[in-house]
Amino acid sequence: MSHYEKNMWNLYIENKLDRKQQEELEHHLYSCPQCVDDYMDMLEHVTLPTIEAPEQWTDEVMAQLPPKQQIKQSTKKNQLLLHYTIAAAATIVLMVSGIFQGVVDTEIQGPNDMLAKQEQPISEKLLEKISIVSLKEGKE
Repeated sequence: MSHYEKNMWNLYIENKLDRKQQEELEHHLYSCPQCVDDYMDMLEHVTLPTIEAPEQWTDEVMAQLPPKQQIKQSTKKNQLLLHYTIAAAATIVLMVSGIFQGVVDTEIQGPNDMLAKQEQPISEKLLEKISIVSLKEGKE
C-alpha cells in the first residue's frame, strides 16, 4: 500500500489541494492507519490564528451587521388592540354558546349533586337484571 508524504497532509490541512485530491486523501485515511498517524502528527503542529483583541473584534463584527429595523410604536399598539379584540370576541362566542354555563353549573352543584346525577353503570344494570331473573326462576 502506498502512503502519502507528510507535506501532502500539510497541504490537505491548509486546504491547498483541489477537490479531487482532497477526496483521495480522505478515502485513503479510512484504510491506512499509518497515514492516520501522520495526519494526526501534522494536526498537532498546526497553529490556529489568535485574536489579539477579542473586544475589538466583537465590536467590528457588530458594526458590520445591518441595523435592526425598529417597529413603530403605533404598530405594536395596533397588534395589542387586535389581540384584545380577538380575545373579547372569543369570550362572547363561548358565552353565547353556553360553554361557560356548563362550568358554572358544575361548580354550583358540588360533588354530591353530581354523584346523584350520574347514571348507573351498565355493568351494574346487567347484574341487577341477572339477579332479578335468577330470583324469579328460583321462585317458580
